[in-house]
Amino acid sequence: MTVVRVDNVSTDDSVYLVETFGGRVIRNPRNAGLSAANNRGRRGDGCALDPGDQP
Repeated sequence: MTVVRVDNVSTDDSVYLVETFGGRVIRNPRNAGLSAANNRGRRGDGCALDPGDQP
């Protein structure tokens, strides 16, 4: 399993953690919003979403 993190210009250390443990990071140049980030990350087969702290 590969962890894919779509980054919407986050300010936490999640990108660092994903890269440190061998995951893949897709960086958006701006905060595109949750739906756009999910759509970008879902391209490909087999996907599980974890919206984290999103309402």
